[in-house]
Amino acid sequence: SDETFESEDIFLQSQTIIDFEPNTLNLESNGIATVYIELPMGYDVKDISTSSIRLNKIVHALSKPIEIGDYDKDGIPDLMVKFERKEISSTIVVADEKVPITIIGKVFYNKNYYYFKGQDVIIVINNNKDITTPNSIVSRWAWAQKIFNDLGEKVIAVFYEILQ
Repeated sequence: SDETFESEDIFLQSQTIIDFEPNTLNLESNGIATVYIELPMGYDVKDISTSSIRLNKIVHALSKPIEIGDYDKDGIPDLMVKFERKEISSTIVVADEKVPITIIGKVFYNKNYYYFKGQDVIIVINNNKDITTPNSIVSRWAWAQKIFNDLGEKVIAVFYEILQ
């Protein structure tokens, strides 16, 4: 099922730890990226609904492979999930910068589902360097947001001057 996350959904009060591998993502690369999810104390990664896991609210985790282990060797179990790199790339428009990667999903606890959210920061590179032509609806929207964020203050200043 296609799940959406609304502002009124119940989120865990403690931060979920996310580790995105690789730490550097080339927007032109193919293959698979790995994410390790470690829930706050008291919650069990075995109770995560793997079909609910999204990267940047859009990209679904692959259904296989999924594995429970202790990747960071801290004594706390974590859940390993995988994502297609090309799908991740469609949600990112900046290159040669540090970019947050957000993972969201839900975990069953005490007879209810609670949403978890965690973030890791990665370096994004683009060997092609041509990110001026977005290749999907998602990346076009993100590209438009990036342009507005970069130019927003300048545009507002110009309109202010015109209105004076």
